[in-house]
Amino acid sequence: MTRAPPAPRDLHLLETGRLAELGMQSAELVHELRQPVFASVGLAQLARAELDRPAVDLERLRGQLDGLVQQLDLMHALLGRYGGAGRRPSTVGGPVLLAPPVTAAVQMLDPRARSAGLSLVLELVDGQSQVLGEVVAIQQVAANLLQNALDAARSRVRVRVEGAVLRVLDDGPDPGPDVLGRLFEPFFTTKPPGKGTGLGLAVTRHLVEAHGGSLRLERLGDSTVATVQFQAVSPRKGP
Repeated sequence: MTRAPPAPRDLHLLETGRLAELGMQSAELVHELRQPVFASVGLAQLARAELDRPAVDLERLRGQLDGLVQQLDLMHALLGRYGGAGRRPSTVGGPVLLAPPVTAAVQMLDPRARSAGLSLVLELVDGQSQVLGEVVAIQQVAANLLQNALDAARSRVRVRVEGAVLRVLDDGPDPGPDVLGRLFEPFFTTKPPGKGTGLGLAVTRHLVEAHGGSLRLERLGDSTVATVQFQAVSPRKGP
């Protein structure tokens, strides 16, 4: 039996939905590229300043250039994840160490913390645990949570990796249950106009769920805590 072609109204709805999805994908990509672009500019400026010194410290210059290459690699990977299929990245995964991409995110945002006079501490309680995931996506998750914490913090942010759990804690003001309940909504933000897109936590939740994990935000004592529970991967035992 031959199926009837879709009605014009149905085609319009399908096209509208696809355009909306592409618009969201584009907004997410711009959001995710912003931080590595800023980091790259900063590293390039540091390298240029080093070259202008009377006595160039080659080891320091090499570190700055290595950091710049890492940021460019991250941008290349982000473009590949978002630009390849014309749709938002879906389920990704494989056994990866949780600590290295989280450490990379902390290193990327440490200059921002220092420039704001904030203490940023990384605690690797267990740096050898494997989780189901993708390195670039896990770094995105950590960086987005860290950016959110740095925006809110009064004086300190703490990042903790233990087993398959990532926690980001900040000592900022209590946002209240009503705000906490809406922070995962796309385009919802408490920041002033021009200071935030309201996409960071929405993208982060999508990435976490694509890994089969969970993400929650809560107020515990004097800290706002973001907790990500990834899927743990048991290490292979020898023969």
